[in-house]
Amino acid sequence: MLKLFLVFLKIGACFFGGGYAAIPLMKSEIVDHLGWLTNDAFLNAIAVGQVTPGPVAISSTFIGYRVGGFGGALAATAGMFLPSFLIMLLLSAFYCRYCREQDLKCFSRVVLPVVIGLLLAVILELGSPAFPSLTAWAIGGAAFLLTMWGKVDFSLTVILSGFAGFMMFK
Repeated sequence: MLKLFLVFLKIGACFFGGGYAAIPLMKSEIVDHLGWLTNDAFLNAIAVGQVTPGPVAISSTFIGYRVGGFGGALAATAGMFLPSFLIMLLLSAFYCRYCREQDLKCFSRVVLPVVIGLLLAVILELGSPAFPSLTAWAIGGAAFLLTMWGKVDFSLTVILSGFAGFMMFK
């Protein structure tokens, strides 16, 4: 449990820009380095994390459960969220005293392209196994179109896509 906690503490301390930015770090540690999960099991963990309410990083709970049961889920979740919690406590005190809006804009101009690059890396690395057939591509494309141009709520798109996938791959 300690190793699981420390791995997710490291991941939680090293990612920024939202939960999607953590996915490449999680995959590198959990699949590539430690071999705790296969690539398919990792993709399933990310998928389960997507259908639950809350941040993407909650996938750490499912991964922790797969690796170490209930205790593993607690250890992974605590490790994943503790760094963010502590950093936000420190930054909020600092920000209220010293930062100006212009400083935040300058920081965002640097961080946002990095986050987009990390997201593209996730898409390229995890994308091909996630699309094993033409049907999967059709469901993914429909989800993209519904969300981007159909302005369908993200959660409804996930539910509809999950149902379509269940019916087509059953």
